[in-house]
Amino acid sequence: MTIPPYEFKVLEIDLCEMQGRFFELAAEQGYPMRKFVPAFMNSEVARRLDSPYSRYQWMGEEYMLHQVARECHLVPDQVPEKDEVYFWMGYLYRFWHFALGESSEKMYKTADFERMKRVYDGYHTLSCEMAISRLKAAG
Repeated sequence: MTIPPYEFKVLEIDLCEMQGRFFELAAEQGYPMRKFVPAFMNSEVARRLDSPYSRYQWMGEEYMLHQVARECHLVPDQVPEKDEVYFWMGYLYRFWHFALGESSEKMYKTADFERMKRVYDGYHTLSCEMAISRLKAAG
């Protein structure tokens, strides 16, 4: 599958970066990412972030983390970690949403946490469009 060309708006790129930082923040605060990522991708917060306009787009990573933790009943319970895979994962999911209009829930069904962790080494140097194309082709 080839991703059609999409001209990103500055706000959309900012939101990709915000979601990347959001995933990083969750890991740095000790949330178990194997639970956190699927909880977020299937949450009401993600559904709202997928909409054309949501207050979450302006509230930042800390506020979103609090909302997801509250909605999904998550608590930090492990040693905080720093791993660049989380920024890439968050960024790529949001980029995917803008490029193809798919919901967070649908994207997660195609490329779950384990798959994203597994392909990171080979895909993180690709363009986002190419990484998404490969994920969808094998999905």
